[in-house]
Amino acid sequence: MKFSKLKIQSGITSILIALFLFTGAKASFTSIYAFGDGLSTTTSNPSAGPDYYGLRYCNGEIWIEVLCKWQGIAYVSTRNNSYYSHNTVALVTNATSFVAPPDVATSLFIVWCANADFVGYIFEDTTPPYTAANIPAWTSFIDGSIARHETVLNTLYNKGVRTLILPNAANITRIPQFLFDEQNKVFAGERTTEFNTKLKSLVATFMLNHPDMVIYQPDVFSLFENARTNPSSFGLIHDGLDAIAALGRPALNDAVGSNYLFWDDQHPTAKFQMYIADLSQQLISPPKVTAATFSSASGQIQVANIPLNRQGIVETSANLLPPWTEATSFTEEVNFTRSVPLTVTGPRRFYRVSFPVVWTWP
Repeated sequence: MKFSKLKIQSGITSILIALFLFTGAKASFTSIYAFGDGLSTTTSNPSAGPDYYGLRYCNGEIWIEVLCKWQGIAYVSTRNNSYYSHNTVALVTNATSFVAPPDVATSLFIVWCANADFVGYIFEDTTPPYTAANIPAWTSFIDGSIARHETVLNTLYNKGVRTLILPNAANITRIPQFLFDEQNKVFAGERTTEFNTKLKSLVATFMLNHPDMVIYQPDVFSLFENARTNPSSFGLIHDGLDAIAALGRPALNDAVGSNYLFWDDQHPTAKFQMYIADLSQQLISPPKVTAATFSSASGQIQVANIPLNRQGIVETSANLLPPWTEATSFTEEVNFTRSVPLTVTGPRRFYRVSFPVVWTWP
């Protein structure tokens, strides 16, 4: 959760805006298109039944659906080419056959198939125990995936794509499905870090050579590690099991099961999916305070890049130190920019604006 901050000294004409005060607001996207694996699908779960929400591998909405809501874009399932085991070999084919829509230049595209590459490699090509002798084979696998990612970036760019989300890979040996010992999980994590480092370098070089292309890289690897090692800070439960296995196939909105990190042994719950959406939202549309006007007793701030249908909270402090107290809250359903009135409660006040992650089913 990020904040926009400003300092107000009432009773004088000057207003000092902190480094987090920006001008301007984001340009709205017209559509969202996605290429992903089972975590991102809403249409291709062959095991669909009472354990899943529709045709998802989840107990509720997936992160792309949530991101669409915050961006004010209708979610259209036919624009989401995501399915279980959708690796980068298939991704190259699917990107090549993709027919660019008329609004391609103003659409947001998502590409996230790296995790499927790792799952497939572990299942099909290599099994523990891992030692230094395995590193060359892993490096060859990683370089192949990076090369295919580069092919896909070039393909989509040539079709007119100009804004893209490309999350990095998580250490999938930490999911409940894999019962590896700690040494092998650490080894796989190091290889995942190697992949993510090379992916980041690829993206930096690609944007340098294509300055009209913007690629956002949510650090899902770190997000997952933080949630796994400190689940309570996310309001999550992680005991090494998934909700279905631990609770005996709970209801989709079960008060305990919906708070697990994992819903089944491979895929996260809808609650953690919302954190993935929030990570992406913060990158593409970080909330900004763009203007402020104050008198001795009242004033207002202008907030831009508001995630729609999500509560914003304005907090205030006398010296940038705790306690921060809530000054007001607001929710915007239509506009990405809003004036928020405030009551000045002292000669010097600091304000910050945030949009906490609050999950409700589905």
